[in-house]
Amino acid sequence: MDYKLIVSDEDGNSVDFYSDPNIFLQGTVGTGADFGIVTDNIYGYDGSKYRSSSLNSKSIAITARIRAGGGQTAEQAKLRLMRLFGHKGKVRVRHVSPSLDCYINGYIEKADAPENVHPLIMQVVINCPQPYWIDSAESEKTISGTENLWEFAVELTDEGMEFGQIMSSLVAVIENKGQFDSGGIFRIVANTVCSNPRLENIYTGEFIQVKADMVSGDVIEICTKPGQKSIYFTHGGERKNYFNYRTDGSSFFPIYKGQNSIRYSVGSGGDHAIDVTVDFETRYGGI
Repeated sequence: MDYKLIVSDEDGNSVDFYSDPNIFLQGTVGTGADFGIVTDNIYGYDGSKYRSSSLNSKSIAITARIRAGGGQTAEQAKLRLMRLFGHKGKVRVRHVSPSLDCYINGYIEKADAPENVHPLIMQVVINCPQPYWIDSAESEKTISGTENLWEFAVELTDEGMEFGQIMSSLVAVIENKGQFDSGGIFRIVANTVCSNPRLENIYTGEFIQVKADMVSGDVIEICTKPGQKSIYFTHGGERKNYFNYRTDGSSFFPIYKGQNSIRYSVGSGGDHAIDVTVDFETRYGGI
């Protein structure tokens, strides 16, 4: 697999700094992990006490060299870069290697192309408020539901054939292979009349339960991402904010790095009254 460093914007402009015939990557700064350690000095003792660590917002600097080639002049290639970097909108930086395919979102802080310099050089600084590199592959896990067994083409036998089977386990192991905990979006779909769905992390004892009477087709969405915590209930085609309908003791627990055992249940309706899936981001500190 070839290495790629692709920067793209929301208008469809993009440049791969490893394969573009006119634009070549000269260097990057800020793509690695940058942890901030918080400590407290203890009066009368040597050393300090560890309090916490954090990942600061990230600034990525890219330096590119521009030259003529492939039927395009250096000046034309420079203008192409300016279309990508000369605005205030969001951009995405994507890194692809044999072992990792991930991206980070940010905003152009500075784009500088010095005059009368040969070969032409452009320097770009991208500010990334959320400092995580996120795996490009979607991380979705089914906690409960129906496992499909039927696909085309198929020949029916005299004994018949199963089209699907209900998953028997009420517990699913979700593996977060990233370097950090990640908020998730849980989607609960009712298969029959039921009430008060509950999700629980068996390892930590954390749970979240929503007080709701559901019928077949109703959907509850629970987002546990920091800064985006929410609960929505869709019933009869109407989507309502149900943030205040969680039971006492409920917490918006994350998908912790490593293995998470999640159990689902309902107050009434039986073991398989709901289907549950969770989407979450696999996060890295640097590339």
